[in-house]
Amino acid sequence: MRAFGCGKAKQDRRVTAGAMYVGTFHGSCRETAKALLQDGGRQYILSAAHGLLDLSTEIDPYDITVGDPGSVSADFVQAQVRERGIESAEVTVLAGSKYVALARQSWPDLKAPLAGASGIGEMKQRLSQIRLAARAEAGQQR
Repeated sequence: MRAFGCGKAKQDRRVTAGAMYVGTFHGSCRETAKALLQDGGRQYILSAAHGLLDLSTEIDPYDITVGDPGSVSADFVQAQVRERGIESAEVTVLAGSKYVALARQSWPDLKAPLAGASGIGEMKQRLSQIRLAARAEAGQQR
């Protein structure tokens, strides 16, 4: 399973979660998750307002980030994880440190390949490297 943070740039109307987030960082995270899931698995968006979102879930725009008043708690996300039966999933979180910390409450052993990055530029560079490696590996397996 791959989860990625929601992102600040959003649509201004009710749309699916998969269409809500329009920023370049979010797009890069989604493309990387897709490359990592070529052999199967599931993508979720980790939203500060809604917790784990399926890409097809319709939501309204919002303006909060993890840690803001009104943002989801670790307990809320843990309840969603239990409802979906994904407590023991192998999880990679492609997001900033606040989102990784929130997800780590549900999956202590998750992979966080963007951890320790010095900023958005380094995170985007890492995402690009991960995508290239995943696509190369998929090409070798065919």
